[in-house]
Amino acid sequence: MFESVIQVFSQIGVWIVVLAVGVSFIFLAIGVARGSIEAQWANQLGSAVGLNQAYTRIVMTVLLAALGLSVPVVITTIANGLTEAAGTITVEIPQIDINVAGQ
Repeated sequence: MFESVIQVFSQIGVWIVVLAVGVSFIFLAIGVARGSIEAQWANQLGSAVGLNQAYTRIVMTVLLAALGLSVPVVITTIANGLTEAAGTITVEIPQIDINVAGQ
């Protein structure tokens, strides 16, 4: 009975992970492109502060993308632990008998 529920939540989790990884790649591409364009403009204008901010944006974008791409590892570890725990835990749901007068 619980196996089908676990499979449904597992599939939902897989789609969330795929979405998170896809969004990470999109943000990585946008952040690096934006940082590169800003670095070129700052270099042309001779602005050391602007160049520093552009390179900082590129480095932080790469670090955050790496963090986003590590999501599947973390989620897989948690999901495996929960799946193993779900197989060993028994849940007892109490039944309540309701007697309606006249029946």
